[in-house]
Formats: sequence, C-alpha cells, structure tokens
Amino acid sequence: MNRNLKYLLILLSVILLFAGYQYFKQAGIQAYRYVGTSKVNLDKLPNGSYSGTFQPFNLISLAKVKFRIDGGKVKDFSIPRLVVSPWNQVKSSITDSVKVKQSVRFDAISGATRSSYFVKAALHDACPVQRDSIITSQP
Repeated sequence: MNRNLKYLLILLSVILLFAGYQYFKQAGIQAYRYVGTSKVNLDKLPNGSYSGTFQPFNLISLAKVKFRIDGGKVKDFSIPRLVVSPWNQVKSSITDSVKVKQSVRFDAISGATRSSYFVKAALHDACPVQRDSIITSQP
C-alpha cells in the first residue's frame, strides 16, 4: 500500500468517526427534546400491548421497546434493540428498574444518559397521547 492511500484511509476513518459521534450527539439531543415535549401520560396507560421505536432523522433505529400493561402494572417489558456503548449494561438496568417499580418511568442511568433517553423516547413513541376529555355543551 502506498503512503498516499494510507493517509487517505486514515482521513476517511477520522471523518467517519467524527460523523458517527455527531450523529449520536444530535440523536441524544433529539431524544431529550422529544421526551420533554411529549404529551404522553406514562402513569395512566390503559391495558394493552405497546411497541415503540426511536429512529432519529429517519435513519437508524436506536431503540425499540415492547411491553404490556395489565391492571395498571407493567408486564413483559423488553428492549429488543438499543444502541449503546459496548461497556454499558444499560438494558438490564432499565429492565430491572421497570420490573421492580412496575412502571415504565425510570431514572436515567448514570454513565448512559443518552442511551436512557433513547429508551425513554421509544417508550413515548409506543404510548398514545391521552387527552383529557373536553365536555362542551351544545344548544
């Protein structure tokens, strides 16, 4: 391999690494905003099965959740897909927290805040927006 080709490969590797970092950084910001502005009431979900994904910029699905609510309690909670750093064991931490609390609300995992927000965004995507019923009087 000649020297110019090696430099080109190194440059392309650095560019791809930087682009990947920026993608995940912006995806984390998007997840944080989505969760913050969501109108979903996670405390009062009707019985049923739910499935949701978080796919920022319509490119790559970073998180997918599946769960069932029965009698106000969370049953069968799973995270089939979650893109995280290889050293983080965030899936089991979140799953354990949800099973213990019997609620889909959980605190962000220290050291995996971005991944936690990916899961939270997928949870909000899975749940329907619940609006208070508005009673209007008609003449």
